[in-house]
Amino acid sequence: MAEKGGMGRACYAAGGCPTDYIAVVLTGVTCLWLLVTSAFVFYHRHFPPLRAKHVPLVTVGAASSVCWLIAMVVSQGLFKVPGGSFWDSCSLWKVWLGGLLGFGLWISCHVARGFRLYFVFVRKHYPPLSPFWVVTLLLLPWLAIALAFELGGALDNESGRCTAPLGWYVVLAAIHGVYVLLFLGATLSVRGIHFMFNEYRDQKRTAAVIVCFAGIWLILWTAKRIAGDSARQLQVAVRFTLIVAADVAALLFSWVPVQAPVRRLLRPGGGVNTPLAAAGDHTALTMGPILTAKALEAEGLETLLGFPRFLQAFKEFADSRLAGECVHFFEAVERRLDAGHVASPEARIYAADDVIAKYVRAGAPLQINISAAMRAKILRRNDLAAEDLFREARREALSIMQTNLEKDFYKSPQFAALKAALVQEAGESAQLRLMGISEVSTFAQLARLSPPSKRPPIHPPGATESEAPDIYQEEEKAQGIEVKDFEAVGTSFEEESSGGSSGRKRLSGPLAEHPNEAGLVGAAGSSRRSEEAGALTVQPLVSQNSGGSGDEPLLHRNQPPEPLRTSYEGFITHPDRVVKSGGDLDTAERSRRHTSPVESNGERLVRPRRYSDPVSASVSPRERSGASPSIVRLASRLAAETVASVTGARHGSAGLREEEERQMEDTLL
Repeated sequence: MAEKGGMGRACYAAGGCPTDYIAVVLTGVTCLWLLVTSAFVFYHRHFPPLRAKHVPLVTVGAASSVCWLIAMVVSQGLFKVPGGSFWDSCSLWKVWLGGLLGFGLWISCHVARGFRLYFVFVRKHYPPLSPFWVVTLLLLPWLAIALAFELGGALDNESGRCTAPLGWYVVLAAIHGVYVLLFLGATLSVRGIHFMFNEYRDQKRTAAVIVCFAGIWLILWTAKRIAGDSARQLQVAVRFTLIVAADVAALLFSWVPVQAPVRRLLRPGGGVNTPLAAAGDHTALTMGPILTAKALEAEGLETLLGFPRFLQAFKEFADSRLAGECVHFFEAVERRLDAGHVASPEARIYAADDVIAKYVRAGAPLQINISAAMRAKILRRNDLAAEDLFREARREALSIMQTNLEKDFYKSPQFAALKAALVQEAGESAQLRLMGISEVSTFAQLARLSPPSKRPPIHPPGATESEAPDIYQEEEKAQGIEVKDFEAVGTSFEEESSGGSSGRKRLSGPLAEHPNEAGLVGAAGSSRRSEEAGALTVQPLVSQNSGGSGDEPLLHRNQPPEPLRTSYEGFITHPDRVVKSGGDLDTAERSRRHTSPVESNGERLVRPRRYSDPVSASVSPRERSGASPSIVRLASRLAAETVASVTGARHGSAGLREEEERQMEDTLL
């Protein structure tokens, strides 16, 4: 019995109890998780949702929490350590690593982050001190206490456990309480932020955790003082509970602020260099006013940069010359101005902070060449949500592009390729107008224009392609449209023509009364797709309004036109968003359109329905208002939108707010 009691006393005094080893394992797993998470977050620090969290402070806070946990395990004597080494140095583990570089640095980082959020999103300007200077000032009291403990010799290594007089513990409890109150104040100061990257909820959760942790720590410390050496099992349980509480607190403090961005990064297609991000950037660049070859010669650089295709080509040229920072800055500023009238103040502030961090601040990744006075004026601006925040810097960037890049760009291969593509597309549009294709208003007919090799295989997960339903045919049936393939229709028509029959199978249903409303007036059903990749051959049809009775058949011409190549560099838009006539119309068709309920300059417009499309909603109404009547571009839009929807570019969006949607619809109409 004596031997058993001696073993129990040795376990209590020098560590090595089963619960101690369990606590050590839990601490090791927690530290490993914190280090891996911090490395992952720092690697993806340029991801916009993570950048809003101020990744350097998050990383430093996670590293300090690891130091705090290791120091607590060693100072509490959970395992036996060799005597006369640095392992039994109480001042090292209890004061310097556990206090100054552990808990002190950890909570100081959280207070500094709350301090910065308050000034940026509530006061709408940058704080007078950098967050790292705030952390340094907050660490000065901890440094003073550490020096006092070191010089006063207050700590004593008693059987592997660091102890101190009661007065020193009171001082430690007081400084812990003061910093907890500072953190609570920083959390409450940002409670009015309503933004997709707001941190009030996360800060509130972490504040609740630290309050609970401080209460548990105080209760356990008091219980240990009262019990003394009489209740050995209680002492071991108190020690184990204290370590576990510290592990949980450190884990939550480091994980809660970054959990949402990290989950978005881990989601397929949700990272910086993933297909979703690439699709979003491509959408922002390819949607907007339509560029023509005539505009390349008649307009200046500032006007041409408003055309997304020109901007893309100019940016590629500037990047090839290692001088693309001005073009990227110009594009970011324009995007912020376009979204400014529908975005919340917090969103505009976040966009401004993103532009400043990437282009304006000294040492930025793509720092633009502006004067120091202009840079200081932007950083000291009292309203980061102002629309004219970057007006002078934008003008300076435009001047640099006109001086250093414009002349060389007009001699570059990028400009030659852009001009050749515009000329080719202009010829294709003219050819379509000559064929009588004047309007497309449904997704089903537009999908028929996309080549088979480009149409995405849309079918449920796990189903084979043969089992998958044809969404195009299903939508046609829902609208009462009956369309036959070209080969079947052509054969049937030839037989009926030779026999003197008066017609062939055409569109039937509600849309038959207005053929142009249904789409391609039979061209959708008589379109023959070439086996060549990307080729499309459309058999031109004679309109039934060209003369005679309305029951006359649609006649094929003898020679089909040359195959057309569809382009996927055009717009991406909603299927029912903007439809505008673009060909020659006869008198009857024009009179019908003049009596339509929604009119604009004698041309019928289809009223867009409300939507919650993250790809299209990210583009400004100013860019979206310049829709093209070209069938090739409309078909390209919907084909690209279908590809984006299949690859996951339209997941997880809650849509715009009602007021923003109403403003966008008013702008479109």
